[in-house]
Amino acid sequence: MLPNQEQTAVLSCQVLRSETRERLLSTTGLTSGWRTSFNLIGDSMRSLRRLIIVLAEIVQVFSLIMWTVGGGWAGARAARIAFDYGYLTDILPLARAIDAGMALGAFVGFVISATAAALVFAFAQIEVNTKEVARYYMDRRKNQAAIDRAMKQPNG
Repeated sequence: MLPNQEQTAVLSCQVLRSETRERLLSTTGLTSGWRTSFNLIGDSMRSLRRLIIVLAEIVQVFSLIMWTVGGGWAGARAARIAFDYGYLTDILPLARAIDAGMALGAFVGFVISATAAALVFAFAQIEVNTKEVARYYMDRRKNQAAIDRAMKQPNG
């Protein structure tokens, strides 16, 4: 097709879609007010879902900080206990053992929390992508059904 023919084809499809949409609304008796209220309900549910996911992301960031700090504290405490029982007395002095334990514990806590955060953020992204894909296919089915109905109606 030539560029002008492509533009004409696109415009024809857009006109056909709007005519089909109007025919569908007139045959089913749906009013634009009903459609608007339905869209508002869908939008409010979508925004509620997004709010919950944003709160989960914020909580996950706090969890990352808490797990890192908690891991550092637990690592320092474990190093102190190991030093008291004589496991580290020949290897490191007490101050360096506590520092190494704190760094190792903080690293382990960070890795655990970062893995959990990655899962939360991945699920959030999957939710967003799934909704978009589902919305696309739902609109596609509606448009196709409307076109099929409009084509089956006798020209009046």
